[in-house]
Amino acid sequence: MTTFLGDDMSIFYDVDAFMKAAGHGPDPKKVGLYLDLVREEIGELEEAMAAYHSAENLQDEQIAKADALDAICDSVWVLIGLGRVMNLPVEWGWDCVALSNARKVDPELGTVLRDDHGKIMKPPGWRPPNMLRIIQEFDKQK
Repeated sequence: MTTFLGDDMSIFYDVDAFMKAAGHGPDPKKVGLYLDLVREEIGELEEAMAAYHSAENLQDEQIAKADALDAICDSVWVLIGLGRVMNLPVEWGWDCVALSNARKVDPELGTVLRDDHGKIMKPPGWRPPNMLRIIQEFDKQK
């Protein structure tokens, strides 16, 4: 995978490189800043979605979708940054959530169960990701 800031890297690498250039790293004093950035980006996403739902023509819809895409990508970016300033093992958490979600897919049918509202259901025996274990394992490595 090629990303904006490097070859064969990930979005985590991109955020890390940017944060390094900004002089940001694990720092409890920066948590408030990043939380504000998250709120700002989610607010921009809400505005874009309102515009999308009220679009009356193709051009307005495309502008709203472009604004939504920007807000979604910026949200992911600042959420990873929040994890970084909190010194969280975001990659480990991501992998754990990905595995947990994969376990919601029926291995024989390749589909998921849904409720009447379209929400994906948890199959029998499913367990949520154990984030506490991840934090404890990460802290042991420090």
